[in-house]
Amino acid sequence: MRTPSQTLSRLILSLTKGEKDAVVKYGGRIPDSNPKYLQLFKAMGQTTEKDESQVQKKLEKRWGKGNYAQAKSELTQIVLRIIREHEFRASAQLTEWIQNSMIFAERGLHLEALTLIAKGIEKAAREERFKEHLELLILEQECRLFTDSAADFHLFNQRIKAEETEIREKWEQLQSLKMLYREMYFELKKKQLSQGGWDASGLARLKQLVPAKMENKLKSKRAKRQFLEIKLLLSYLETREKNSLDLVEQVIELYQDNSFLMEDHKQHYLSRIYTRTAIHFQNGNTNEGIRSLNELWNLQVSFPQLIPQILNKYYLLSISVLDHPGLNNDKINLVLNAEKSFGRYSFVMDDNERLVNLFMLARANFQLGNFLTALDWLRKILAGKDSDIKQDLKYSVRILLLLVVSELANPDYFDLYFRKAYDYLRYTHNYHAPEKALFSYVRQVFTNHGKEKEKLQILKDELELPGNRERLQYLGRYFKLEDWVNRKLSRD
Repeated sequence: MRTPSQTLSRLILSLTKGEKDAVVKYGGRIPDSNPKYLQLFKAMGQTTEKDESQVQKKLEKRWGKGNYAQAKSELTQIVLRIIREHEFRASAQLTEWIQNSMIFAERGLHLEALTLIAKGIEKAAREERFKEHLELLILEQECRLFTDSAADFHLFNQRIKAEETEIREKWEQLQSLKMLYREMYFELKKKQLSQGGWDASGLARLKQLVPAKMENKLKSKRAKRQFLEIKLLLSYLETREKNSLDLVEQVIELYQDNSFLMEDHKQHYLSRIYTRTAIHFQNGNTNEGIRSLNELWNLQVSFPQLIPQILNKYYLLSISVLDHPGLNNDKINLVLNAEKSFGRYSFVMDDNERLVNLFMLARANFQLGNFLTALDWLRKILAGKDSDIKQDLKYSVRILLLLVVSELANPDYFDLYFRKAYDYLRYTHNYHAPEKALFSYVRQVFTNHGKEKEKLQILKDELELPGNRERLQYLGRYFKLEDWVNRKLSRD
């Protein structure tokens, strides 16, 4: 069976409680009391289901293959419709009032049109819907030609001109800020794509795009909000450049004060909490780091659509915590949380995210000393299609597998996985000096006990040779062998 697309799973996960209720209520419009799309929605919403393929298998057995595909397509369209209705309800209502006012005016019902226009203008002003506000003012002017005396119409015209000028200024200011934000974002992406990174000179150029004292000249709440988006983007880049804890805390505070965050800013917010946590651990502030890590974990509730990224960063930070002395209960809880959340949310991850997270769990258990559990997670990766696994991850899986079986000291596991790792590295032309040194170390540890520290030191010296160090940096994206050697030497 083909791996199902994750689009619908991710959409369902991103729904608010109100949107989920709306999907269920939508079923009430259909004569069938329990339509297939609703059965699918409930099945996919159950957290006990770890993978959509399990849901698909179960429902195809009940309905047949064609019916499952049809129900999935229908549910996707309904979910999108509900999201549209919730997100664009305000502008849709204003559009409807404008259209109804035009109908009344065309049929000569000008007073009725003016009543509806007044409601629309009040709503447009309150919500700063500048485009609709201008449309309603023009429509009001046309209706008053038929209802007002010449003197009243003259007074109305004078008032409306000043009001129209003010609204146009606010609208133009908002549009210019939106264009500025897009231009800045485009410059950022262009720089990242062309040179693979960002630097201080690029940040200075972006700052020059923002007019001086612009914040004091903003005329609407929407313009202030858009300007804050620009400030957040600049602050995000600045914290990437300077990595200062104080600056990171200021940016996090800005995000926390504004619940309207756009999707890209939610990801930036997540990145800043990750940075703050990492800085705390680097500075030895372990308790602060744990608190910050728990805050990162709790973002799953606020930003369900970012769960794969949240889990990935959580695993990376959890692994760094495992190296700290003490905190045994915290360490165990961190790994248990990660395993529990993976079981709950793996169905919304794409193939690569799922495999990387499996490896992170194996690595965390390895560092915690749960070698059999680590082996189980690694086996799950190897049980999948080889073509789905990226080359650098394949390499890291074999290296970690080798270390796990050496720690288990089980002859059956050792003979099987030592040979498998060796064959893979030879076959992929990855058996060079550092790998040879590692295999030699593992074989000696398994066959000749004693003098562990001396063997480790020989391996460390070998890995630190210039050519070997460069190779390990290239291949060590998921697991840094030299870090493991240093940790083991410091413990032994």
